[in-house]
Amino acid sequence: MIIINTVAKQTKRGVRVWMEGGKLTQAGWNCGDRFNIEFDEGNQLVRLSKNPQGKHKVTNGSRNGTPRPIIDLHSKRLEKVFKASTNVSIKGTPRTLIIFKED
Repeated sequence: MIIINTVAKQTKRGVRVWMEGGKLTQAGWNCGDRFNIEFDEGNQLVRLSKNPQGKHKVTNGSRNGTPRPIIDLHSKRLEKVFKASTNVSIKGTPRTLIIFKED
């Protein structure tokens, strides 16, 4: 399991949470992996679960020919879970990523 710390940022399209690179790979998330997203407003968390038929896909943002996985969550729905400028942590395992508000 790995922990990624980041900030939910405001954009014109809503709140954005961005994850990329080695920490995703260490957690077992690679370019092309498919997943579904579950928003849990009551518990202030977002759960990404791997699913071969998932609606979303880990992007390949290769740099100098080296694969670099990217997950860019960007929506008005995310804004209902986290306000802009909220510090969030992401707990990563090979099957799930759980994004939650830092205490």
